[in-house]
Amino acid sequence: MRRRCDETKPDCRRCSRQGIPCVYPKHLPAGTDSNSSSSSYPASHQPPSSEGIVTTTEATPWSSHSAMMLPLELPPVDLIAWIFPDRDERELMSHFLCFGTVNMCAIPQLDKPIRFFDVAHHIQNPRGSSVVSDSLLFSLLAVAALHRSAIFSQQEQGFLTVSPVGRWGTPPLPPFPPTSSTISRLKAIGTHFSNTSIEMSRTAMVVKLSDEDVCEESLIHILESLVSSLISQSMLGGTHWKEAFNIALAIIDIKGGPEKMLATAKRTSSWALTKIRSSLEDLAFVDTMVCLGTGSRPRLLLEPFQPWWFDYASEDDQDGLDTFQFAFGLDRGVLELTNRVNMLVYERHLLVNLSESEYMECHDRKVNDIILELEVWESGIDRDNLSRVDLGNIVMIHTMRVTVYIQLLGFPTSHTAVQSSALTALRLLDKAQHQYTIGLLVPKIIIGSVMLDAAGQDLAMKTFTYLRSTLCYERGQDHNEVNWHKYLGHALLF
Repeated sequence: MRRRCDETKPDCRRCSRQGIPCVYPKHLPAGTDSNSSSSSYPASHQPPSSEGIVTTTEATPWSSHSAMMLPLELPPVDLIAWIFPDRDERELMSHFLCFGTVNMCAIPQLDKPIRFFDVAHHIQNPRGSSVVSDSLLFSLLAVAALHRSAIFSQQEQGFLTVSPVGRWGTPPLPPFPPTSSTISRLKAIGTHFSNTSIEMSRTAMVVKLSDEDVCEESLIHILESLVSSLISQSMLGGTHWKEAFNIALAIIDIKGGPEKMLATAKRTSSWALTKIRSSLEDLAFVDTMVCLGTGSRPRLLLEPFQPWWFDYASEDDQDGLDTFQFAFGLDRGVLELTNRVNMLVYERHLLVNLSESEYMECHDRKVNDIILELEVWESGIDRDNLSRVDLGNIVMIHTMRVTVYIQLLGFPTSHTAVQSSALTALRLLDKAQHQYTIGLLVPKIIIGSVMLDAAGQDLAMKTFTYLRSTLCYERGQDHNEVNWHKYLGHALLF
């Protein structure tokens, strides 16, 4: 009987005739037919390199429980090809890996270009393998397409004079100048990927999270997908962010609220706690910025000084890569204080229609307490040695002051206190532009919109022009609207 090279005891005639050793391939288990391994891979999803891959007879690229392992020395390009079989998707992700700006305020971790892109997880769950994995990958591709479109648009309009170089290398740009059709195509791709990701997250919520014994990993990736969709909608200036945010709130409600989610994650692992906490922080930041810009009611931090916001924070290392301070350039206490200002603004809108004076007196006492608390926060900051977090804190403090003066105390925009706070914040932002990445776009719009004198308006425009010359911001609209609630409306801008 003719024997083949891939059998347990190779003794094939072909090798004998050619005088070469008949070696059994180590990557196949004993007694396995040569076709069994290759047949488990669809034609369009061949592994990037067969050399050194350890597999079993049941291993497929579609199973997260398979024993398939890729060698550590496999080049990153091959890993991306494995996760994204489609060439266009690979090109977008390669672009994204050069910049790593998916964090809410565009502060990437040094050792992880894309915060939500876990290579090990997506090797086990490449495109097309699960609704949870695909919802996250689609959301990342949406941000990548919109970021690439923004670069091309800024180059076309003259805001970027040279091809950008990302923190992790030069992105693969086309050999010819981008055209308007290319920019429009990328925006359309980003829009469809973003909307698709939101719908897939909704499906994943129903399919994966209805069971009490849901895997913590699925919950984490769905929340990260929604946060990434919020970012892409912010870049689009779109309104579908509301759907993503509502889905996230529904998931939080299904899981029993932030406190229960964090307690469960803490019992699971420190990794799960960090991931869940980071997603909740992202959503709280979104909620706070939306309320600050629109005057609407907070929906996540529902009460003052909520314990879960502080109790599960890792304050041992405030400079750590997974801290709120690193991601947002703010102390979490300042964001909580901003949320309480938002509560008072919403409360004020309700009380103006009531005639009971005792309610208004109580409200006014809360406003005075907030003003005193702002003074305490600012007095504790050393102005001679400002860190990035200190700068963010001061900018937010003066933004809150402008909000309190105009929305709660009824000061006119021309009031000295309003102009002084706005000018102080703008000067700090201008001073820090080339030192730190401060991603507080809504506060910039608020403090810039109230400037009345020509010098202040020029300074405000300078800060926005600088943003357009970076890779953080792309939105072709005017910024000189005085009533920021009317201007911002339901736009989501970080």
